[in-house]
Amino acid sequence: MAKSKATMPFIIPVASLVFLALILVWGFFHHRFYRLHQAIQALHSNDVSTPRFRDLKGVIHVHTASGGHSLGTLDEVVEAARETQADFVVITEHPRSRAYLIRYEQPPGVRPILIFGEEREEETRRVLIVPFLERTESLRIAAHWMGAPQETVMEIENLHDEIGSASRLRTGLAILGSLPGYLRYFPLPVQRLFRDRLDHWDDILKQRRVWIVGGNDAHANLGLRLEYAGGKRILDWSLDPYRYSFNYLGTHVLLWNVEPSPDAILSALAQGMSYVSLDFLHDPKGFDFSSSQGKARTVSVGAILRVRSPVPARIRMFRNGQKIREADGVQQLSETAAAAGAYRVELYLPQLGPWAGQNPWIISNPIFVTAR
Repeated sequence: MAKSKATMPFIIPVASLVFLALILVWGFFHHRFYRLHQAIQALHSNDVSTPRFRDLKGVIHVHTASGGHSLGTLDEVVEAARETQADFVVITEHPRSRAYLIRYEQPPGVRPILIFGEEREEETRRVLIVPFLERTESLRIAAHWMGAPQETVMEIENLHDEIGSASRLRTGLAILGSLPGYLRYFPLPVQRLFRDRLDHWDDILKQRRVWIVGGNDAHANLGLRLEYAGGKRILDWSLDPYRYSFNYLGTHVLLWNVEPSPDAILSALAQGMSYVSLDFLHDPKGFDFSSSQGKARTVSVGAILRVRSPVPARIRMFRNGQKIREADGVQQLSETAAAAGAYRVELYLPQLGPWAGQNPWIISNPIFVTAR
């Protein structure tokens, strides 16, 4: 008893120091999230030009309770897609139950367009397989970046990987600091994995063509849920509701002179007519990376490559992984392709703060320049 009384004076100051440290860390992160939120709210597009194509926001790699390792429902997927103005959602269950999904088939032009596929494990590979409706073939996407390295379409960013591979301490502190009010932003200061993937992608592009998409890998299964035996929910506090994932990361498909449909979307993805965006930073619609030789992804040396942004941004252009141009606070950039290679661009919004300045807002698919 005496020993216990003797240790009490030490426990109280130590606990107080730990509590003070947590308050300081929470304050640092919360202030950063507050400033980010204010900057996002203040940023407005001023591009009033008429686009030459239709830009469809999409969400790729989504799981529901139908696949066995998610608590989300298709009702919640549809609701989240409408709330975040997603034009299409690619659902990839582990297996798929067609009877459960069929009532959500949407007629053309109705948001959101739901496209159904599967996530399969083929030996040691993981791949998303999404069948065309009117063709006897499927779009194959390498899940988790190099999950299937032979594919020509890959996930450059997978939100599940980003959060799972980050330091648990940093992730925990980011989640703590995002509360209350900014939980939807918490992955931004912890995501780091895709920077290495961009470098790896540049190395691959020197040898062959690989198009990229964003992998939301949305599960809606992190958090605290209590329910009665009959299924009625008592408490449902989620760290990753569909609307957060759908709002955070988007794959935008560019359709030229064709009406939106599942097959048109899959064809565009297979041809690299798309780009990846951290949509929550700002609506990227109005972005364009094209050439003076038309919409083709393959052009000749001498073509003028043009970049357009809906808001002032830091624009970086790369050729075969080497940065060849950078301009700050601009909405347009042009460069004559003087040499053959794979050209791509990244756009940043440093005006939103250091976290946004370190992470690309938009990542384009490449334009391949060939010698005449």
